[in-house]
Amino acid sequence: QSWPIYASSYDCPPAKIDDCDINNSLISEGCHIRKAKISNSILGRSLIIEEGCVIEDSIIMDFSVIKKGCKIKKAVIDRFNIVNKNTHIGFDSEKDASKYYRDNSGITVLKRGPRRAFYW
Repeated sequence: QSWPIYASSYDCPPAKIDDCDINNSLISEGCHIRKAKISNSILGRSLIIEEGCVIEDSIIMDFSVIKKGCKIKKAVIDRFNIVNKNTHIGFDSEKDASKYYRDNSGITVLKRGPRRAFYW
């Protein structure tokens, strides 16, 4: 009782999902997802996921942008990241390990991006 847990209050519009294939995933408020395929993933608040993206078995945290044609598998992407166009994460372990943190179980982790004015 002396250590209450308070949820953050951040008012977002509802998620907007345009022509997507989404399976077994949680999509938070404020997300805008266009022509993407998402499976077994959790998407945080106010994400932008552009056309042609494929996201599998991943967690993408709040206020990130995944640009056109990205493929992400078995990754955790922290807040405020922008993943550039046609980037592949989780497919080449050596390449991932040179740019990001990759643990022994094969999960690739992108550290928190710089806080900035949001992409919208």
